[in-house]
Amino acid sequence: LKGSISIAEFAATLKRLASDETTSKDSNAPGQKIHAAELYMSLFDTDYSGTLQFSEFCVMLNATLNANLLFMLRDEIGGDFLLRHMEKELNAENFHFWRAVDTLDKDDDITQKDFEAKALSVYNRYIHKDGEEQINISSGMKKELDEAFAEFRQRSDDSKKTSGFAVRRGIFSFAKDEIFNVMNRDVFRRFKAKKRLMEEMARAYWKKMDKDENAHVDVKELNVFFEENADLLLSVDKLMSVPVSHALETESSSQQDDSAMAV
Repeated sequence: LKGSISIAEFAATLKRLASDETTSKDSNAPGQKIHAAELYMSLFDTDYSGTLQFSEFCVMLNATLNANLLFMLRDEIGGDFLLRHMEKELNAENFHFWRAVDTLDKDDDITQKDFEAKALSVYNRYIHKDGEEQINISSGMKKELDEAFAEFRQRSDDSKKTSGFAVRRGIFSFAKDEIFNVMNRDVFRRFKAKKRLMEEMARAYWKKMDKDENAHVDVKELNVFFEENADLLLSVDKLMSVPVSHALETESSSQQDDSAMAV
């Protein structure tokens, strides 16, 4: 009853709002998306109009898409804008490598022979020293991949050898994670700082959401957007993921700073 709430209290409230049903990673969970849409609407509809205006949507975008590089990498609109930024920075090979490996990893129906052919193509383009888009990964990881594909080539060139070394599924997993961390730590941070690019991207998403083009997005339209972009719901988890202990430490530090300024 002190007339204000702490960061810890705010985080705890958001976690209560985000029930298991709302944050479920199963996109087919009953009622999940409409609950998430209502939660987002209540959080970002600052004028209580029952709809989102473009300015409110931009705040929502900053709190969700910008916190979720994984969604951006896999999304058509977000990926296009991120790639444009990385092309200007001359590091688009990281984006292309991550997408290529992600596509390969998600293909559960591919045969071992076809998988090996595509994996070799990825290696030749992004890992080999003469690759067209060679990425910069740790020397130990590169050595491991060089040796693996050298052994695979030797087996493939030996027509009399019918069994032996096979390229394992997930062979690029560690390299993919390393490149993701580089993009998340450096590239994505600079991307988010490009205000003009971010607004242009926001307008592209807004055009996709505002189905009836009336300059407002209601809960129904927001729900449709979530249905079309199920991975975005994982960003709700990020909004609720601030540990209470960390929030209390941040709050305590802030209060100490305020006290010092008052003195």
